[in-house]
Amino acid sequence: MSTKKENIIIDLIEDSVIASRILDNIEKVTQCCGLVINSWYPIVYLMGIDLDKMIKQNEHLQDEYHTTFEMYIKKENTNRDTAVLVYKKFDDLIKEHLKLFPSLRVL
Repeated sequence: MSTKKENIIIDLIEDSVIASRILDNIEKVTQCCGLVINSWYPIVYLMGIDLDKMIKQNEHLQDEYHTTFEMYIKKENTNRDTAVLVYKKFDDLIKEHLKLFPSLRVL
């Protein structure tokens, strides 16, 4: 992946990290739930994996990306550091998953 595209994706992840942390704080204050968005979903698509293909068979993959994103959101890192960590972890996961499920590659 080109450095420019990589930086754009990291910027998008950083924005998602900020939004998710804000929504998480709103949930804590208002005692409501369900505000946190699945902003990781289009990011993994941009990185090369289409989780919309064979949705039922890939629910475990979706759960893995969702859990990974939430895990990093809860860490006490800066938004940018969190974005870079998420990017690197997603990149590793995508490489692994595309080896196992090549049909999920974005065309």
